[in-house]
Amino acid sequence: MSYKALYRKWRPEVFEELMGQGHIVRTLKNQIAADSISHAYLFSGIRGTGKTSTAKIFARAINCLSPHDGNPCNVCEVCRGILSEQLMDVMEIDAASNNGVDHIREIRENVKYPPIKGKYKVYIIDEVHMLSAGAFNALLKTLEEPPDHVVFVLATTEIHKIPATVLSRCLRFTFKPLSMGEIKNRLATICHSLDMACDDGALTTVAINGEGALRDALSILDQCIAYHPGELTYENVIEVLGSINEDLLFQMADHIAEKEPLKVAQLLQSLYLEGKDMKQLLSDLMKHFRWLLMASLKAKVEGWEAMPEAKRMKLSLQAEAFTALQITEMIRSMAEIEFSMKRSAQPYILLESGMIALAAHVEEKPAARERAAEVTQGVSTPRKTDASKMEERKTEKTQEDKQQAKLETKGPEIETATGNPSATLETVQQQWPEVLERMKMDKKASIQAMAREGQLVALEENTAILGFDSEHSFHCSKLDREDIRSYMSRLLKEVTGHSLRVKVRLLEEQKPDIGSKQNQIKDQLKEAVPEDLLEIIEEE
Repeated sequence: MSYKALYRKWRPEVFEELMGQGHIVRTLKNQIAADSISHAYLFSGIRGTGKTSTAKIFARAINCLSPHDGNPCNVCEVCRGILSEQLMDVMEIDAASNNGVDHIREIRENVKYPPIKGKYKVYIIDEVHMLSAGAFNALLKTLEEPPDHVVFVLATTEIHKIPATVLSRCLRFTFKPLSMGEIKNRLATICHSLDMACDDGALTTVAINGEGALRDALSILDQCIAYHPGELTYENVIEVLGSINEDLLFQMADHIAEKEPLKVAQLLQSLYLEGKDMKQLLSDLMKHFRWLLMASLKAKVEGWEAMPEAKRMKLSLQAEAFTALQITEMIRSMAEIEFSMKRSAQPYILLESGMIALAAHVEEKPAARERAAEVTQGVSTPRKTDASKMEERKTEKTQEDKQQAKLETKGPEIETATGNPSATLETVQQQWPEVLERMKMDKKASIQAMAREGQLVALEENTAILGFDSEHSFHCSKLDREDIRSYMSRLLKEVTGHSLRVKVRLLEEQKPDIGSKQNQIKDQLKEAVPEDLLEIIEEE
């Protein structure tokens, strides 16, 4: 006998075996018990949550010769015929490959004939959103006034693509994603039935990667069994998924928290040379920082309690090195890196530079780092007294005052990579035409044309402000994009040698001095008109 995939072998055969859809099961069983079957049903929800399985159980239940508590017996002639797909009273149609008008016209011709052995003729149309507009129109009349012996069950993962005219003719059920705990328990049951040893970390990882879809989780389990029969370990699951070992994810987050860009680069390079998928690495890192955010907020979200306790403790400890705002900004930055990698011919370089930037710019939380060191190293660090803290604040205040006085006397200066403060607004303004010329050389004529209409008006910390008047607000809005600002910042660094970000800003127009304008008009009148003919009346 040929091998049968786990998701097919373990497909539910009665309503009680369906997971996570109790509200739907109860409604359908009540309808079967009351013999009040609707003519059309619409099952929607993400993949792998039991839509097709529910449709098949329902089709057998309403045709079963000896149903029990709303469930099919699965042993009578009708049930066995449907299970073996030999009884033509239940037809399953894939709309992805049968989406034309002709296919629906064929159904319309066949619905007029009564069922062969069962009570109802059931049409299960999977991925119904793939039907063409003409096919939907052809289906409408049949859905509106079907024969009494016909039941339609439509299934879709994209309900927003279903025409409203079809939705209004169906009884709708929404299938919810399964919880990680439900998937994990099902996986454990299957492993036990296969006499296969499994550890908790492996089950958790497979359940997480199922992302609410039991079928996806079972497919991953199938791969793991084929890779290493008889045993399911965390290491094997990571190897099959191509994911990064969670210890390396913790290590990467530590390097970012400790502002160690060199170690970040070294770790990335070692993973790259091992052949790890860099896009998968970034995805795993984003998930890791999402768990850090939940730990920072102490949010008991779905999947938190299902994790091993040791991992929860490590996440909580590492989260102390960041603020919630820092974590959200890092997740956003990684999402931008991920988007850029999809369009780049050099995705690794973008990942490397982006992660180095994260490690270089994160702000430390000294108190959190001290507590983490105490816990991990088992040593107690002497705390600073209130008097010493006050003294430190006074010293910092004095240094800030000196720096402010220096800025007031010399104007804004920007530190270079070597620590030499020499970039002033005047020098940057003088070098700006060269930046515009670089744009022309890079064949960025449109960006150059728009940037030429602005002018450098200020340096604010490490940021050069490119200002535009109201007449050129269009140019300002077009240049105010992350990729364009980054491009201009790179050119400015190449020309000036200073790390300066570029921001574009719409300048407020100066209001005219009405009084001086009036005086100017008076003077012009006195020059043009003889004094004996001119009388100027002052307004009160």
